[in-house]
Amino acid sequence: MTLCIAAECWEGDQPYIAMCCDTRAERGGILQELVGSEDVDKIRTIGPVTALLSGDETDADELLTLCEGAIRTFAGGVPADESDIAMTQFLSGLRQAAVIRKKTIVEHHLDMTISMSYDDFVRRHKSEFLESHGREVWDHIRNINLGADIILCGHCGGEPQLVRLDRFGRTHWMTNYAVVGAGEDIAYVILGQRDWENEKGESPGLLDCLYRIFEAKKSAQRNRHVGESTAFEILLPGGVRKDITDECFQVMKLTYEARLRPPFFEGLSNCLRDFEEEKPEEEATTNSSPNTFVGRRKVHDEMPK
Repeated sequence: MTLCIAAECWEGDQPYIAMCCDTRAERGGILQELVGSEDVDKIRTIGPVTALLSGDETDADELLTLCEGAIRTFAGGVPADESDIAMTQFLSGLRQAAVIRKKTIVEHHLDMTISMSYDDFVRRHKSEFLESHGREVWDHIRNINLGADIILCGHCGGEPQLVRLDRFGRTHWMTNYAVVGAGEDIAYVILGQRDWENEKGESPGLLDCLYRIFEAKKSAQRNRHVGESTAFEILLPGGVRKDITDECFQVMKLTYEARLRPPFFEGLSNCLRDFEEEKPEEEATTNSSPNTFVGRRKVHDEMPK
């Protein structure tokens, strides 16, 4: 299992894609979760495009190999006024690759379980299988997924682009950031706590973006399938790739640790009061107060102005 995060940002007129992921692998046991280690590289490069892999390592690499043709065509260089067309063709190519991969997995599954190809099963299942058995096989086929999710990061039309290909063969042209892996729900919550653009409509700068994805990754480590180590990559147009410095990592780590410390509420002398026996007359008859009552309990605004 894993966690991979990619996010778009700008430093002046220079676009960047900041990425991070863990290096955790899980092996052994029926569910391949018995033993964990921190020794797997989940970042792949195909020309100027970087891929982040989540899920079964072999499944992810085989899926990415089938996507390589679409990726290289997309990475060949696109004029700014044709970027939407190029992205649409790119997404279509990825979906076709997912279809091919699903067919391969289904063929292998049927060959291993009922010693038939998919075409043979379609042709013979009504005459040679009990209805319940045939329905069971169809259910297994329907529930087979690709076993991996991929984030593809590149620049097109002068802008950073993020595309997610999920394990169900769906493509997602992402805005601002993308996450895949076991801890993605936690990471999305953390990333969504702050507006991505400021009041001027500007995206975060590079350092701000790096900290945001690091913060999301560290928080997602509460999921036991997300590893503690973190690998970074920053992708620039033309396939230029950079890493972060040790100093940058230490600053982000200290900033995150400071964020976790409990705050001190200076100047607050009393935070307790008795329950009201009944609603105050003015609050019971008017809506002027920002607070309301449910029974004897005052309900405070969730989003104070």
